[in-house]
Amino acid sequence: MPANDDIPMGEPPSWFDDEQPAAAGMAPATVARVPQPGQATEEQIAQMDWPALQAAISACTRCGRCETRRQAVPGRGDEQASWIALDTAPGQAEDAAGYQFAGDPGYLLDNMLKAVGQTTEQGAYLTSLVKCHAPGAPSAEELQACRPYLQRELELTQAKVIVAFGHTTGKGLLGGAARGRIMLHGSVPVVATYHPADLLNKPEEKAKAWQDLCLAKAAHAGRR
Repeated sequence: MPANDDIPMGEPPSWFDDEQPAAAGMAPATVARVPQPGQATEEQIAQMDWPALQAAISACTRCGRCETRRQAVPGRGDEQASWIALDTAPGQAEDAAGYQFAGDPGYLLDNMLKAVGQTTEQGAYLTSLVKCHAPGAPSAEELQACRPYLQRELELTQAKVIVAFGHTTGKGLLGGAARGRIMLHGSVPVVATYHPADLLNKPEEKAKAWQDLCLAKAAHAGRR
């Protein structure tokens, strides 16, 4: 992966904006089927490879969100990623598109990751605490039902840092999260920052988000 740990802190790069990348299109993931994935136990999930895991997520019925979704939304990106970009849950755009971080927030996230030398092709994997869209924030029960999927994603990628985008994401992952410091999920460093959707509404906060990404980069460098 690119060795860009010498990127200085300060103002965001001039292209740290919401312009769409050259190849913005993204097709929903095509995944293999596994027998009765909605009935998978935590023990079974813990043994799954990538095709089985994505198929299990796509057909999951572990909580009531399966009744409100259009489709479940597996993660996407580098399956050997060292960076995890974590959201709370798929929104309406993701539910319709079938992939994580869709639309303008996704375009901005791509640029944020590029600013620290990461892309979904090499270095970064995008996922969420829960994989199905529903009105409102996920309940504790829904977070718990989906937790085995996230844990398996972390194990398969062997990620070295998690960036939690949005207050509810940090809270859902850790029970509480604050910007400006490195926390831990198990042994994996976690840095909380603004959600790209919030930055689109409050671009004046982009400098703070850049500081957060630099902190995540330092945490990542410390785990090499």
